[in-house]
Amino acid sequence: MADSTAIGNAGEHLVMAFLLQRGYQAFMADRSNKAFDVACVVGEKTTLIRVKTTTADACKWSAKKDGSIFSDMRSNGDVVALVDLRKGVSQADIYFIPTPVVSQTLKSNHADYISHPKKNGEPRKDTTLRAVYLCGEPKPTDKGWGYDKTWEKYKWAWNQLE
Repeated sequence: MADSTAIGNAGEHLVMAFLLQRGYQAFMADRSNKAFDVACVVGEKTTLIRVKTTTADACKWSAKKDGSIFSDMRSNGDVVALVDLRKGVSQADIYFIPTPVVSQTLKSNHADYISHPKKNGEPRKDTTLRAVYLCGEPKPTDKGWGYDKTWEKYKWAWNQLE
């Protein structure tokens, strides 16, 4: 199995391949860019894309010290391309989700999760981990499940880039 860097690179290149195949202008960001992975130009619109690739049910991010998740987040033209490789590259799914939607979802789900005690009654620790799961159903104490359904409208949503 490839390491996480190789998996991330595979996701970025897969996004690039699909963008170029559609005739979009697409450019890989410099490796030192902490905010974006790909820039995409369609007509007059430029979209900056943050690629998140997973081979597992969970999609995980780390919150920064100030609680933010994404650097330099913009209200428009800022998209997370969530690349689901659980079934391999040839059967991958890509969700194009506005970054503010992902950010708000992660923050809200985390706040809700830590507000519920563990099964033994102890409070949950407030860690930097933020996650959603592309399977299952939301639970009363953990709403982070079932995002394959919740974000279905964003699957292959090219309109987010046009």
